[in-house]
Amino acid sequence: MTQDSFEQMVQASVGQTMSKTLGPDVWKAIAFFFDLKTAANNPEAFGKVLDRLFGATSKVLKQVIGQTLLTKVNAQTDSRKDREFPELIQIARAKFFSSSGLAV
Repeated sequence: MTQDSFEQMVQASVGQTMSKTLGPDVWKAIAFFFDLKTAANNPEAFGKVLDRLFGATSKVLKQVIGQTLLTKVNAQTDSRKDREFPELIQIARAKFFSSSGLAV
């Protein structure tokens, strides 16, 4: 498991969540606005793009993306509902690399 694997997992979580929440056709229509690699490497910047496109709704999208990712890395999600998007990514990254035996 590598950093690339984690980035791919984050990208898959974003795509899955956005497609499920907005519908696959809408996600395909707006996906070009996003550089999915920034979701893992610069979650603050990714969050700002979501904020600009979706306004207040972006908070819900970021929470659902975070919860999807935490589920994929087998992290407990119950106490994470009030966390900010960058923190959810950080928690998922730590869990991912601790599970794979690699240093963060």
